[in-house]
Amino acid sequence: MPALLFFAILVILYFWRLNLIGIEESSSKALSIMKVASVMVVALLVWGFITVMLRGGQLAPIPNLKNTEFGNEALGWLKGTALPTIPLVVLFIGFGHSILALSGEETLAQVYREIAHPKLHNLKRAAMAIFIFSLVLTSLVSFLGVGLIPDQDRPQYFDNLIGGIAMHLAGPFQLRLCFHVFVVMVGVLMLAGACNTAIIGSNAVLNRLSEDGVLVDWFRKPHREYGTTYRLLNMIVALQILVVIGSRGNVFMLGEAYAFGVIWSFAMNALATLILRFKRPEEREWKVPLNLRIRGLEIPLGLLLVTLTLFATAVANLLTKKIATVSGVLFTAGLLRYWFFPSG
Repeated sequence: MPALLFFAILVILYFWRLNLIGIEESSSKALSIMKVASVMVVALLVWGFITVMLRGGQLAPIPNLKNTEFGNEALGWLKGTALPTIPLVVLFIGFGHSILALSGEETLAQVYREIAHPKLHNLKRAAMAIFIFSLVLTSLVSFLGVGLIPDQDRPQYFDNLIGGIAMHLAGPFQLRLCFHVFVVMVGVLMLAGACNTAIIGSNAVLNRLSEDGVLVDWFRKPHREYGTTYRLLNMIVALQILVVIGSRGNVFMLGEAYAFGVIWSFAMNALATLILRFKRPEEREWKVPLNLRIRGLEIPLGLLLVTLTLFATAVANLLTKKIATVSGVLFTAGLLRYWFFPSG
């Protein structure tokens, strides 16, 4: 474990240096990581479907309550209650636990200032690319995991499903082992890229807060050589290192905390957008579909459904992820106390 922590800290310091030099240097490395990851995904899917064609596979079970099994950590405070027997509740629990598949979408709101013009057009293209990549990778990997890995062997790959698929592909053992090593290397690169994404996104948000007067201008003092906001970068990276040391690299715990923040951010953003549709009813360049007009009043039905779905998922996460709920509530309470009682 100390060796892994040391490696993680080295990765964070490497991307700190790149961000200190400038955003273009940092982004180029992230793009290279995504290219390597795309090669792995294409190879995995093509090889997996060839394996299915050669020796067949089993179909995924029908998603009903009889075929639904919850792990020890899946239900949280709902364990022992009657709610997990309700199909709609089970659906939202499952969606809440898969919210990490949305990873990347929330970053668009943080780095939109760096997106080239035409900004809206490129923002839509980036969002669609992330959506397709997440949808294809998450869904097809899950189906291949069920179809290729025998039921008795699958539990040992729950934390490494792609690695399990790699070891059950058609072909010589040595070739499958080499591909498994490649999968692990890509996983390391993607997690390293996540550190970089966190630095970029946090820097953008904190710069915006400083510009709006929430943080003092001292944070935005530019670096003498590179012109970057090095004080913010230093603070962000120091906090990242503290999180790595404090969590001891527990990816499951960090993933839960991340999902907690993402889903509640999405829900609050959707609620704010819904309120603005009524407070500022003027025409917009783009609207969520399904808008009804009754006696001159436009009802954003589509946006309302999106907001309700996000809040239902957020509540499901709140009740099923104990670690994320406790830490998230404490963190939010601390921020609110500072906001309402800054001198207390």
